[in-house]
Amino acid sequence: MLESRATAGIESHQSAVLPDGYTGEKQCAPCHQEIHDSFKKLGMGQSWLDPSEAPLIEDYQTNNTVHHAKSGFYYKMLRKGGKFVQQRYLLDRKQRPIDLHEEKVDYVVGSGNHARSYLRHHPNGVITQLPVTWYSQQKRWDMSPGYDIKNHLDFSRAIPQGCVFCHTAYPRMEAGQIDDPHYFPNPIPGGIGCERCHGPGAKHVGLALRGETGQTLKEAIYNPGRDTPEAQRTICYQCHMESSVDSLGTRVLKAGRDVFSFRPGEPFVNYAVQFSLQAPDSKRLKVVQHAELMEASRCFQASNGRMTCTSCHDPHRKVAAPNTASYYRTRCLQCHDSRKLSTHTRVQLAGDCGRCHMPRGTPTNGGHTVFTNHRVGIYSSAAAPTARRHASNVERLVFRGSDVHLPEAEKRFFLGAAYLDAPHEELSARPELAKKGTQLLQDYLGRIPSSGTLQHQYLSRAEALFAKAYQTLNQPDLAIEHYEKSLSADSRQLLPAYSLGLLYAGRGDFSRSAQSFSNALQYFPKHVPSMHGLGALAEAKGDASEAQKYFDRAIQLYPPSLASHYRLAQMHLRNQAAERAAAELQTCLSLDPRHLPALIDLGHLMSRQNRLDESRHLLERALKLDASREDLYNALSVVASSEGKLDEAVALLQKAVAKGIAGGMTFMNLGNLHAQQKNFRRAIQSFDAANKKSPGNPRILFALGMCHLNAGNLPQGKALFEQVLKLDPGNADARQVLKQLTRP
Repeated sequence: MLESRATAGIESHQSAVLPDGYTGEKQCAPCHQEIHDSFKKLGMGQSWLDPSEAPLIEDYQTNNTVHHAKSGFYYKMLRKGGKFVQQRYLLDRKQRPIDLHEEKVDYVVGSGNHARSYLRHHPNGVITQLPVTWYSQQKRWDMSPGYDIKNHLDFSRAIPQGCVFCHTAYPRMEAGQIDDPHYFPNPIPGGIGCERCHGPGAKHVGLALRGETGQTLKEAIYNPGRDTPEAQRTICYQCHMESSVDSLGTRVLKAGRDVFSFRPGEPFVNYAVQFSLQAPDSKRLKVVQHAELMEASRCFQASNGRMTCTSCHDPHRKVAAPNTASYYRTRCLQCHDSRKLSTHTRVQLAGDCGRCHMPRGTPTNGGHTVFTNHRVGIYSSAAAPTARRHASNVERLVFRGSDVHLPEAEKRFFLGAAYLDAPHEELSARPELAKKGTQLLQDYLGRIPSSGTLQHQYLSRAEALFAKAYQTLNQPDLAIEHYEKSLSADSRQLLPAYSLGLLYAGRGDFSRSAQSFSNALQYFPKHVPSMHGLGALAEAKGDASEAQKYFDRAIQLYPPSLASHYRLAQMHLRNQAAERAAAELQTCLSLDPRHLPALIDLGHLMSRQNRLDESRHLLERALKLDASREDLYNALSVVASSEGKLDEAVALLQKAVAKGIAGGMTFMNLGNLHAQQKNFRRAIQSFDAANKKSPGNPRILFALGMCHLNAGNLPQGKALFEQVLKLDPGNADARQVLKQLTRP
């Protein structure tokens, strides 16, 4: 028996599950209480919170509504029954909320020093972002970063592993399912805890509980302060070297590594290859490039590698706001002798060094947040931009650090992988990235040796990326070929298996499509898109019962599964189960009020039920989304005609004619309306136009014949009915008219 759809998400109040060797920051507190408590006041200590533990800084009662004009959506942030929720809705013509969708907050992301965003953890392990963020500097709600556009992702933006990596302690993942970038099987541990910098602490804690002291206890935990400056920087760079949150990948994992496998103290080059993104467009979203900017500073370069992030920042304590200027001034004067700063006045030497030498940059995140410029220097203006400009007008990725010494073959692999790192939809919009990545991978395959375990692992990834590029470039046969090669090298891959399911279905090979989706589910049993794919294939075969099982299971695991809700609606419509169809279509619109197929289908359904006002409203919304749809003008014309508004019905069809999108259907309906109004001359013109669009259509010729008869054009009418009988000898109505015309 299928479970109810009303399933809860992965409840955030459950204890988070940590990887082997990790113990959690609460185990550190008894012995290191002062450091633990002070660290929790830092932004890092509050980077990922359970909403029940997050200090309340937002306004959930008064100014808690946002109207996003570009999309037309309204959002309301509420506290309900001890939980926090975000609602989205539209207003109908009477200013009443419609298409309301609500999701609760499972995780709070961000300390609130600059902003806070909010996430939902669904039963299938997918974490999605809620569309509205709290901006602390302005003390107001507004759209989340990247959402201030007309067609934003609303509640459907899935958060990948890379984003979670930089905001949390390490979560426990399923080793065999790490290939699914959006699957988080367990509750996520809160905040960047002690072990993100000190490594797994279970051994250290165990020794301490047994009363061990001295060197043995110290050596059981990693202490960055006892390591090299480069190793110390690496710990910070695991997150703060991300130079972009854009399409291009600035980090590609080494063979055998997963996103959460980095451990403090190991060389970063063992974990991933890092790139710098050089882009001419200063408007690109760049918010965490502090490390690159620091390394571009003369301070860093003159230190001969001794300078680290902790040269200025205390990683355990937050400096009180009134003391920040003096604190950082003291850090600066550790290296800069005030007696040699002859260009500075006494007031300047006693002031805020950062105001001049690390000016706050131009606003990011849609103008809501301002970050400090970590490129220490001499600026002519305090508003100096945080991003460096490049002479080239082309985006390019540049190897960093010791990665520049990689073998040439591996360089081509990693660079090609970086260019192909973007999701399909982004690569489709920027095919030049797919072409560049493809060429680099071709060069790589031409250089690698024929054997070797390491090369074998990269070969599988290269083939999968090749296929992804060809899929993006709309070359399905080549995509299938390379996905199959990738799976032959490593069968436990999600993207190749799922993509093959789509590609085989696209060329009508439903048997192989079903096998590919099944292969994906064998290793990734909660992968809802593959589950939906099997449901769609079962539906296409006419096995409605099997299809519904798949769609219901997909919705149970991921309640906002719009595609599955819509497929169920289509099945109910075919079975003439109007109420169930309407319920599913309304669910589709609550999930996405811009879902054109659901608007149209529900509009037609309301029209058939003579609920004309509702039908009109739905179809008008659909027409606003796509004014090039001929069928929508006709559907609205039918509604107007049913309401007795013949002039409006005619005007709607004439709009389609004026737009140049009118086909035979529009001209035929226009002819019928003119005939109803006894305007047979205009009706004849419309039916003639319909006949030109669809020549030889007996229905059009019959209607045209009747109009000629009513206009007194008997010979033309008779000839048309004779033509109808030639095309459709069994047409009794045409035969009856001709019989009457030939009576003496």
